[in-house]
Amino acid sequence: FQRPRVGQTWGVELEGQLDFQGFYLLGNVTATNTVVFTDSFRFGLNSDRSLDGQMGWMADLVLGYSRGRHDLNVVLDGGGQRLHRAASPEVDNYDPQAEFQTNVFFQVPTRLSLAWTWRIFKTASTVGGIQVRGANLLDSTWRFTQRYDQGFGFRDQASWRRFNRGPELGVGLTFGIR
Repeated sequence: FQRPRVGQTWGVELEGQLDFQGFYLLGNVTATNTVVFTDSFRFGLNSDRSLDGQMGWMADLVLGYSRGRHDLNVVLDGGGQRLHRAASPEVDNYDPQAEFQTNVFFQVPTRLSLAWTWRIFKTASTVGGIQVRGANLLDSTWRFTQRYDQGFGFRDQASWRRFNRGPELGVGLTFGIR
């Protein structure tokens, strides 16, 4: 494992909110760029690369309703590709046939989530209710890819692993003290 000696990061984020008689719309878009420089160039691997886990962009959109004892939120979010596992000659023993000699990337799926809360009681110091949640309702495919250098600057991208997580549903009781 080799720690980078130099890195650069920059980004921009835009967000906004509209409210109308109990309904609201929130939006957020973020663009980032990170580069770390390592000494692995002697193997031709990762002489400069993005920071582990950093997405180039991400966005979310929230449509909500809040009135009386009820809250409803619908969230749609997604993002760009991020580095999942950086290739490393120290870890991978630099074998030209090694499965992990190139970086592995994760394509962040588009997800749809829903949460409804019913506040059964509310006093000056406590609040309690029931919450119903659903996440990953689109059952998006989670995709990991690996890029292979085919020589002469041409690159090929192959699926390293892909799966569907399935939707997540939950019901819970909430209680809070203010």
